[in-house]
Amino acid sequence: MRLVARFPVDTACQMNPDFWSAELTINGTTYHRHDNGGGWVADTASVAPTAFVGVHAMVYGRAAIRDHAKVYGLAQVFAHATICDHAEVFGYAAVCDHAVVGNHAKVYGFAQVCDNAIVRGHAEVFSYAVVSGDAIVRGKTIIDGGRICGYESESDD
Repeated sequence: MRLVARFPVDTACQMNPDFWSAELTINGTTYHRHDNGGGWVADTASVAPTAFVGVHAMVYGRAAIRDHAKVYGLAQVFAHATICDHAEVFGYAAVCDHAVVGNHAKVYGFAQVCDNAIVRGHAEVFSYAVVSGDAIVRGKTIIDGGRICGYESESDD
């Protein structure tokens, strides 16, 4: 039985019978296509069946995509990062290390969230923004470029 994605993916990819069964090995790590979206997921990573990983996105290392979170575009989530709830990571964004993006937060463009940083609430981090260290971005905060790092906290609360 061939699975059909619950979110739009490239029609040419869906029509290729080998698309859903494809495997890829990079530096000894095997990747498979996620059933919901067709993105590449390393066997070492954890992605919920309810989560969406777009056809060009990658999840690897010990990263976790939970709940109804979405990772798409050319975004990458890796190391021990977690994307959960209804959060979205897209564009060319990267979330890594032990960072967490949750609630309804969005990370996109060329933004990076790394180290132990947390982005949550309805916050948006985009453009070339970097959130790192133990920073917490929450509420309805918008970070358009620049750096938030260390023990700083940005919030509209």
